[in-house]
Amino acid sequence: MEGKYLGYYENNYIEQFIFIGDQKNQTATIYGGDLGWETEIKLSMEMDKTDYIFSKNEILWISICFSNMSSKDVTETNSFFTEKLSYTL
Repeated sequence: MEGKYLGYYENNYIEQFIFIGDQKNQTATIYGGDLGWETEIKLSMEMDKTDYIFSKNEILWISICFSNMSSKDVTETNSFFTEKLSYTL
């Protein structure tokens, strides 16, 4: 998949997520087994707050993937996604 950044994550509850980033458009989509694999969560640095609930570790994984894909500083992406993605402690 040329121009794509792929990431995989499995949390301690064995919930699995896939991150597919589009480097050219600086956007990404997350799919998760617990969400139903057909559910798409669209990500960008212009997105609004979502109603999906992610843990701090999941948000950190999303931030690292987005940072690697976009060459943005991980501190910037983590701050942004922590604000935009609801999270549990």
